[in-house]
Amino acid sequence: MIKLSLLLEKDIISILAKEINKYNKTITFFGQDEQEKAEKDSIISELVKSMSLVNWHWFNSLSSELVSLVNFSHSPLSPTIKLFDYLWNKNIIETTNDNNNNNNNNNSDNNNKFKLIKNENIKYIRLNISEISLTEIDQDKMNQFIDFINKKVNEFKNLKKLVISNGMENDDIIFTNKLDFHYIRLGFLYLGIKLDDEEQEEGRVNQLITKSPLSPNIKEVIDSEGFNMPPSRLVSILKPLKKIENLIIDRADINLYIELYKQLIGADDDENTSCLTFAKSLTIDNYQVHTVESLYYVLKLVPNIHELSFQICFDNLVLQIDGTTKGCMCSELDECNKNFMHYWKFITECIENHKTLKLLSIGQHCTFPIAYATQFKLPIKFIESFGSAIANNKSIKIFKTSKLPPNCSDFFEFIFKNNQTITRHSHYFLNMTIDSLPTYVDDFKNLIDQYKHIEVFFISDSTFGDVFTHNSLKSKKE
Repeated sequence: MIKLSLLLEKDIISILAKEINKYNKTITFFGQDEQEKAEKDSIISELVKSMSLVNWHWFNSLSSELVSLVNFSHSPLSPTIKLFDYLWNKNIIETTNDNNNNNNNNNSDNNNKFKLIKNENIKYIRLNISEISLTEIDQDKMNQFIDFINKKVNEFKNLKKLVISNGMENDDIIFTNKLDFHYIRLGFLYLGIKLDDEEQEEGRVNQLITKSPLSPNIKEVIDSEGFNMPPSRLVSILKPLKKIENLIIDRADINLYIELYKQLIGADDDENTSCLTFAKSLTIDNYQVHTVESLYYVLKLVPNIHELSFQICFDNLVLQIDGTTKGCMCSELDECNKNFMHYWKFITECIENHKTLKLLSIGQHCTFPIAYATQFKLPIKFIESFGSAIANNKSIKIFKTSKLPPNCSDFFEFIFKNNQTITRHSHYFLNMTIDSLPTYVDDFKNLIDQYKHIEVFFISDSTFGDVFTHNSLKSKKE
């Protein structure tokens, strides 16, 4: 039998504990099935249990490495306790309180010896309140539950962040606002206006979630969606926050970004930061069409973005850059035309020199319901201007495109030829805009055959769905 050295064992434990801590203190993504969350929590709990029972050395090493906790569950010898177990089982609360009293009366060193997860080591606690239907709980029981959680949290003297895995209900925000801890990381915040059937008939507006002002204890938000409300209201909510990681914006008014930049950052001060400065991903919903001006302010608002998805009118964009195409009707309404080169220079330089951008997704969309004003081939000037910005970037790994002008293979070839780091592509096109589907697909096949660094390329269209798949990674595995 091969016996591992204690030093190697400790390194293995440290690596595993690091991953356990990372999982426990984060929320994978909003909208994940509650059963799936519970199963993953249970798997982690079983892993901790197995590791702690190897021997006394593993127990002590793991105990010193674990700095995160889910729902106050200390014991690896039982399944992870669900938060609603505390709420509905009075005995758990009473037993916990009794144990706390006993711990105070007994020898604390002896108690800690057999306690895998020690309170003094814990820096992060995740509470899964999304598993509870708070609307069904009477106020007295709720107050008792909140008092219990506040007392429990107070036991962890070195706690840095309290992570709340919540749902969309306004009651989840009300509940979180009553938690007495100075640094709360909220899982989800909906910033929008929702009308139910009755309110639509009466013409009244119900602001979901944002009816309740956020507690000053809430410092970070993992996922936020909406932004469909007056800028002044948004600013009052966003300004106290230190960080929002992921944003989905479904607001049609593109002037929002200008207002947010001016009020959160300052009209002429790029040195200031806001809660959006370190956002990791920004997805802008389909019906929101950007101008170069709004895109300019988006990039200023989220300078450290990892994933960026937006849509713009290519007819208008090509017209402004090259001047040889007829352009779209929206070109006449684009108020930023006179400052176009100023905005465009910043956008291309920002993309070209970006250090954190990993995924870029761009698409054609316009407020006028016309695919393209006239059929055209992307001009060389446009390809060199926009293509160079993308090709010269060294951080982008995934490039997605949607509904580009039909004759766009030259654009991709320019990027393929001048960039070896973007290895994954997907392209969605409008079938109605091309003359021959086989010819269209063959053009891309020939390009992929020529440039071997392309690992993945998916092509799909509005009529037939997936029409071509290239996946060299799958071939290598087989």
